[in-house]
Amino acid sequence: MDPSTKTIRNWIISALAGIIALIALAMYFLPQYRVYSQTMRGKATFAEAEIDRQVRVEEARAEEEALSMQARGEAEREKIKADATAYAVDKIGKTLQDNPAYLRWMWINEIAGGSGERIYIPTEAGMPILEAGASNKGVQP
Repeated sequence: MDPSTKTIRNWIISALAGIIALIALAMYFLPQYRVYSQTMRGKATFAEAEIDRQVRVEEARAEEEALSMQARGEAEREKIKADATAYAVDKIGKTLQDNPAYLRWMWINEIAGGSGERIYIPTEAGMPILEAGASNKGVQP
């Protein structure tokens, strides 16, 4: 055999051995790479789901806090309104208590403006008794 043919044959054998070695390495490492790739994909999906869950929890917490603050504000407004109403009622009550003439005037004004549907009976204390349920229905003239 001629040395150039021997060299070509050695190159061909070396190339085939290299190709076979590459195929063997690919057959060994490709399944492991797939497992590794799927593991990494699963970890990434899990991390993304965990972050999404944390975001939802924080959003719910913020919404709950906002509603709580809104409820506290509403309660404070109602308390202020109730205090103002109580003060006004107390002030009006004291003013009317110290002014019986005004109460008598209001009573007379109400009687004068009535349409005859009510019957007022003065009593010893000067307070009227209202005849409840009286009406002109069923009364024959």
